[in-house]
Amino acid sequence: VKGFISTDELPAFGISEGEKHQIEKTFECGDNDIVVLVADKKDKAEAGLKVFFEEIAAEK
Repeated sequence: VKGFISTDELPAFGISEGEKHQIEKTFECGDNDIVVLVADKKDKAEAGLKVFFEEIAAEK
């Protein structure tokens, strides 16, 4: 996948703290939550998300 960007990385991409907070509010994030944005062609993005979710499940 060409682009995985999590909310903690947004300021490095020119997104202000206020905009970051608004994204977190929109997705009803708690203190321990993040939003992950994925940018690639649909099939690659879906495959990347599958791996991402598998890794999260393995950590539980």
